Amino acid sequence: RDTSAWQAAVEMFEFKVWQDEENPERCGLECTAQNSAGAGRKVGDAEAVRRFQELKDSLPRYRVHLSLQPTAILYMAEINLANHELGDRAVRALVEALLAGTVLLNVLELYKNRLGDASAQALACLLERSPKPGVHGFHLSHNYFSPLGVGLLLAAATRSGHYPAWRKVGGGKYRLCPLWLRVEQQLLKWEALSGAKEGEQIRRAELLLAEKSKTLTKRCQANGQFLPPESLPADFKLFCMPGGHEGFAGNSEEYQAPRPPQYCHKWSCVHISSHAEEQKWPIVHLPYFWSQRAFHNTEPPEAGSLHKSD
Repeated sequence: RDTSAWQAAVEMFEFKVWQDEENPERCGLECTAQNSAGAGRKVGDAEAVRRFQELKDSLPRYRVHLSLQPTAILYMAEINLANHELGDRAVRALVEALLAGTVLLNVLELYKNRLGDASAQALACLLERSPKPGVHGFHLSHNYFSPLGVGLLLAAATRSGHYPAWRKVGGGKYRLCPLWLRVEQQLLKWEALSGAKEGEQIRRAELLLAEKSKTLTKRCQANGQFLPPESLPADFKLFCMPGGHEGFAGNSEEYQAPRPPQYCHKWSCVHISSHAEEQKWPIVHLPYFWSQRAFHNTEPPEAGSLHKSD
């Protein structure tokens, strides 16, 4: 074995704890993995499973190091493993580790991997069971999710009761933010959207989201989560499909000044009043959701086909 190459691989993908020396209460967990950007060594499914299992085993030790109680929330800003070769087993191992360790993950970027509907099911569990205020954003485009898989994520976000969540946006201010969920450009053909021109795709996507919203809203009303149908405002919107104006600087978590009020972005929604002290919708932002361009019924790779056997 090339020891230097192996050591470089370990350093590229490991978890570390950090703590502010002047303010020890400010602490958390950091993942050193990086977006491969289409170049360099890619992390495979088996390797990622091992790393996430190691994370799960190491979390009690990290808590001792940070003087955290076993049930205290451990914060992690971001995991970015985009442009790699992760599959369903890796995502299951990641979710298991995060939930077992009471880790609050803010942003997860896994676009351009090999994820199928079993990954969507696991990530739905993370959305529903994550500590408050919940995950802020999933970037899962260019994978192998079907409409059913995306539906699992929408249902979980709705059931969680986390969204829209109060997020700190700088200057000591907080803003209500829906879950930011990017699932465009899936590599499976979506019969309802694929092959149409963009304008028609947008129209059909709005209809799909309206139908899903109607079903989930009824369930929420039955559980007392939303007002009765006759009391909902005329502009009620469970899911919002922005045109694509993001509020993060690249892949960073740095807040940028809000765009003009006609735009939604990660840090605000035009359907939520800036003066609202409590509002329970929209729950999810789905930027670019309409953009599903796969023309052929491509079979998911083996790493993204776990739902067929388990």
